[in-house]
Parts: sequence; C-alpha cells; structure tokens
Amino acid sequence: MNDYSDVLYLTAAMVIYSFLTINTARSFLSTSETVIRSDVEYRTIMRAQDVIEQVKLVQREDENMLDPTHIDYMFANYPITENETFGYSDEYTDTFIIDASSEFIDEGDPLIKRYRVTVNVVNESVDPSTSVDLIFIKSFER
Repeated sequence: MNDYSDVLYLTAAMVIYSFLTINTARSFLSTSETVIRSDVEYRTIMRAQDVIEQVKLVQREDENMLDPTHIDYMFANYPITENETFGYSDEYTDTFIIDASSEFIDEGDPLIKRYRVTVNVVNESVDPSTSVDLIFIKSFER
C-alpha cells in the first residue's frame, strides 16, 4: 500500500461486498418464506378437497346425508379442528379449522335434486392466516 487511496478502495470494496451479502441473505429468506407459505396453502386446499371428495362418494340412497334437517346430516358436527404433524421427525404441526355445510337447491326440476356443498378451511400457521372456500354442486336423480 502506497497511500491512503488503497485503504479507501479496500474499504469501499468491503462495503459493497457486505451489501451484496446482505441482499443475498435477504433474498434467500424471502424465498424460504414464500416456499413455506405456498406449502401451507397447498395443505389447506388439500383438506378442503378431501371433504369435497367425501361428498362425491355419497350415493343416491344416502342423499339424506346432505339434507341439513335430516338426522344423518354429515356436517352436523362441523366445524371441526384437525391437526397434521409432518416433517422428517414430525417436528411441525398444522391446525386446520374445517367448516362445511350443504343446502338444497330448489330448481323445481322433477328429475334432478341438487345440493350446494360449501367447505371453508382455515389454517392459522402463518400470518396472515390461509383460508380456502370451495363450493361443489352434488346432483341426484329422483
């Protein structure tokens, strides 16, 4: 080093390198948060889709399960809370609040009876919480 200009160049290079390092770390953190959030959203949608799949399996003989006034109403005990544990050694847990309901759609059609099934799933593992609403129309031949 011959004079103070070399020291200034070295200091400027160190400052620029530290800014690059901080921005890279911030980018990695942001990407990790996005991946975690999308994973939570995927699991929330999957829970809502599971309820819809159960409704799809309801046969014509069991259509009373979708009637809110019937004793066999399948959503009588809703909302329910379900926990899911996952990870390499089950170190993570998500809690889902699942609410579902169905209602008869009176279209005046003498041949088809339809029910609108609404499923709402909330997962509060991330801030802001993740919420999914799915609507499915189940039709039965009369």
